[in-house]
Amino acid sequence: MTHNTAAGPIPKSLPCTEEILSYEFQYEDDVSEAVECPPEIHFTIPEGFEIRRARYGIGIYTTKFIPKNDYMFTAYYIPIHDKQLKVKEITDRGDIIEIDTSTHFLNAGNGTYLLDPCAALINHSCDANANNIDEIIGMKVTRRSSYYAVRDIQPNEEITINYLLAVYEAPPNLHPIDPCECGSPKCFGSMRGFKNLPESAKQALLPYTLLHVRVAHFMDKQKKVDKKLDQN
Repeated sequence: MTHNTAAGPIPKSLPCTEEILSYEFQYEDDVSEAVECPPEIHFTIPEGFEIRRARYGIGIYTTKFIPKNDYMFTAYYIPIHDKQLKVKEITDRGDIIEIDTSTHFLNAGNGTYLLDPCAALINHSCDANANNIDEIIGMKVTRRSSYYAVRDIQPNEEITINYLLAVYEAPPNLHPIDPCECGSPKCFGSMRGFKNLPESAKQALLPYTLLHVRVAHFMDKQKKVDKKLDQN
């Protein structure tokens, strides 16, 4: 399979209030489109980035200065049938990396994982230098996700994102490294998902979460309100 990282502008973010529950979003997650996990995926690394050895095996590094808020690249996630498999990624520069579905793919539920070969190599940090947001066309949340710098990033820095912004409640097998070992002074101590963070951390991170995390958070809050009303 050949896969190329897409390019495009950073999509606008959405309100981080209960207002989002009034939107009738459609998700581009038709499991009928899922394909069998290929043994090899060939892809092109975005210009200005390269793969290097990192603290957790392999990581994505920048070879250029990236100013805060600058767009980096857009990942396009392909749906893969839910199987515990190892996949060989081969880049246009001759890198060969072995990844597996349990730690490098996004668990989309409904029997599928989502994979973008470049995004799969971005490691976690609780004090990440990058983030990603959903691409939304009309009322449809696509499988595209744009990555941008949340602070100035220097040449030769590893690109990291905060996995807690993309996972509401992690399945037991999603992250074998728990508690978190990112080593940041701002470490939250766990990679078990946004739901399990202290309330103060949730409020600080909420504006930067992906849409499905934000919706799940407000739905949980609404359930607690409804439960209190039922008890009265």
